[in-house]
Amino acid sequence: MGGAGRWTAESRIVDKRICLFASPEASVRVVTNDRALRDRTEVLGVTTCGTGWLLDLLDSPTS
Repeated sequence: MGGAGRWTAESRIVDKRICLFASPEASVRVVTNDRALRDRTEVLGVTTCGTGWLLDLLDSPTS
């Protein structure tokens, strides 16, 4: 938990409430106020934090 400065400024809106952020660690942070979305992303192995956008790992390009 930490290293907020690690996240790049590269973001992309996938859906009206879904935003995708690229990080140097090839990780994604999930920030959503929707409990159902948060619960689902936790199952996928994504991190949840606070309220706001949903950062979806599934749409992240695997390189």
